[in-house]
Amino acid sequence: MKQIFTLGFSFYFFLLFGQEAETELQTLTEVYNLSIGDSFEFDDYKIRFIDVLSDSRCPKAVMCVVAGEAKVVVEVYKENKKLSTKNIVFTPTFFMPNKKGNLFDSEIIKLTGVELFPYPVADNQVPKDDYKLKLLLEELVQ
Repeated sequence: MKQIFTLGFSFYFFLLFGQEAETELQTLTEVYNLSIGDSFEFDDYKIRFIDVLSDSRCPKAVMCVVAGEAKVVVEVYKENKKLSTKNIVFTPTFFMPNKKGNLFDSEIIKLTGVELFPYPVADNQVPKDDYKLKLLLEELVQ
């Protein structure tokens, strides 16, 4: 009986202390600002900002009945093959945490379209060449 107890107790400690310590994951964050036609690469992926389809956001210092929105087109490539074309809509009610990974989402990588700037100003049309798309890349690493 004593041998069974000792054997069981030894086995318990072997299981308890024989496990590897869990490694803590950290999130690396990078921000990219792309002009129309620009792209950037991560891993085997390439992201290209194609166009601004529309920008009806209410200009600064103007009272609007409707807040408006901005629509952009982004293409996602893997190993130089187009995976998808994504439309991102930016509105005043755009709540970023619920939209994380709106361009790319995997277990370790999230790519999110965060902002389109510059924001319109009354009586000034933003030239397409001036637009920048702000992207947030978050990657979990050990």
